Amino acid sequence: MTTKTTNSFGHDSFQTNFKEGKFIIAYENNLDLYWYFFPKDNIKNLKESYSIIIDENNPYLLEGLSNLYNAVISNKPYKNNEIADEELQNKEYQGTMSKELLDGKDIVWYSDDNPIEEASYVRIKKVDEETFILTFNKSHAKLQMDTHSIRITNSGSRHAPFNFTFMGMYSYLRQVDIDQITIKEYLAHQKTLQRVK
Repeated sequence: MTTKTTNSFGHDSFQTNFKEGKFIIAYENNLDLYWYFFPKDNIKNLKESYSIIIDENNPYLLEGLSNLYNAVISNKPYKNNEIADEELQNKEYQGTMSKELLDGKDIVWYSDDNPIEEASYVRIKKVDEETFILTFNKSHAKLQMDTHSIRITNSGSRHAPFNFTFMGMYSYLRQVDIDQITIKEYLAHQKTLQRVK
């Protein structure tokens, strides 16, 4: 289940806990979006990458990721973004998409805070209509602490204008009642209870 918190500047963040660690989507005070991944492993024994599954157990994340994925694959960076009017949402991007953004049918976002060769990155893989796998890969920059988290800058991103697609997902999460349980969540919880019996 995803929980929402609001900081003193009024910016929301969304945290989902997995057995591998915490996934947090946050709009920070520098006006950039971050996808944080904090592994449960000891900081001295971090793996190169960690994967989490987004499925019917997290319906809001699933819908947000589905919208994001479809917008990038269809080359419509403003699709499902509240800042864009309908005409802009349906307009295909006429520029050159960053060659690193797509790897086959996977979306790969390299963190905007380091050169690509050193940057942490997330791979978004669509398994089917109800399942995505997010794989967070460790940065190789010389930092004080290893990180698997990524930064999506809203000014000067190497993947512009697709940073707006990620902001569209964030805006979607802000609009839904994250604390309201959905039918899908209820049914998934019931399935879990049946397996435990």
